[in-house]
Amino acid sequence: MPLYGDLATGVGATGQPACGLLPGESIYLFNAETHPAGSASIAFCRSEGATQDDAGTTFQIDAATVGVEIEGANIDSSGEYRTLYTSVAQYDNYTDTTRWRFYRSVGNGGAVTVLAQR
Repeated sequence: MPLYGDLATGVGATGQPACGLLPGESIYLFNAETHPAGSASIAFCRSEGATQDDAGTTFQIDAATVGVEIEGANIDSSGEYRTLYTSVAQYDNYTDTTRWRFYRSVGNGGAVTVLAQR
């Protein structure tokens, strides 16, 4: 998966919004990839579905080493993202119910897979 801002549908030189994710959908932020430590994944936004009564966003993390971060922001700008969770195990799960508008993941430098599900 391209890094943050590298997709045609991502933020960066294109200025286009992050891809949307509806309830019931999922997206890989990293998919068994190795990037330098501190590299951010693509971003996605919580799209409005038929109901806003969803259970939040669940992130499944599989990393060669611990320390992968899940970040959230209400404005899709790199400086706006805040760390919501840092993984503490090679295989980890985190569910965010605070409903930030945008999410991304920051890798730890090892091989990383992060799957976001709504």
